[in-house]
Amino acid sequence: MTILGWVSEKDRHHSLCHTSYLPATHFYEKHQSAPIYAAPHAIITAVADYDMRNDRVANALMTVRELPGKALRLGRPPANPQPEFGLHTFTLLQRQDHQISFGLAGRFWQPDMGIISLQDAADFERLQGQGVARLVLHFHLLPEGEAWRLCTETFIGCPDTRTRLKLLPYWLLIRAASGLIRRRTLAAIRRQVSAPVMRGR
Repeated sequence: MTILGWVSEKDRHHSLCHTSYLPATHFYEKHQSAPIYAAPHAIITAVADYDMRNDRVANALMTVRELPGKALRLGRPPANPQPEFGLHTFTLLQRQDHQISFGLAGRFWQPDMGIISLQDAADFERLQGQGVARLVLHFHLLPEGEAWRLCTETFIGCPDTRTRLKLLPYWLLIRAASGLIRRRTLAAIRRQVSAPVMRGR
């Protein structure tokens, strides 16, 4: 079992909360939608195209998260201006008919999150540097009668104990907001793609 999203040594040993993109998972969360009456391709396409910044609550939470980094840059323009944080910040790792995965790497506890630019899945898998955490955001579909449930799992792996200890307080601080954003994302995608006559189910 996980305690506040911290994956125990026992769970890691038995390969629970596992993704093939990380040698081990140290932090984990999972959420799923209500039934969605739509074709799998339409649901996965909606995930790939989703902009979290269009949700007012998610946008507000992410704006607050970006404030420390902006405060550090106050009075001096960044050398490499970055767009607002969102799903486009992630690197596409894989996409199939019933699932899609994204990767993100950085020092997330830092004011600017320390995001490392990655080109593709190979870049993500090669990155093994100490002090850098890697995150996999995985969406997959679970059949339920004539409908589907969209499930999202977040996996974070750390290369060493020092990185895990740095990430732990940050994870505990942002976990509630992260979970809220995930749930709102699932609900928004459900509203977007559900057949009109089925939305009330």
